[in-house]
Amino acid sequence: VVGIVVCEGYGLTETSPVLTARNPENYIMFTVGPPLPEVEITLG
Repeated sequence: VVGIVVCEGYGLTETSPVLTARNPENYIMFTVGPPLPEVEITLG
């Protein structure tokens, strides 16, 4: 479809639903982007 930008993001059912996303102005292919505002991510 012409004129539509598709960006990748990441989420889980447990996180209801989106954790990270890239906006179209800061798009890097094959990345899910930084955490959204007010989202804290802990790896463990």
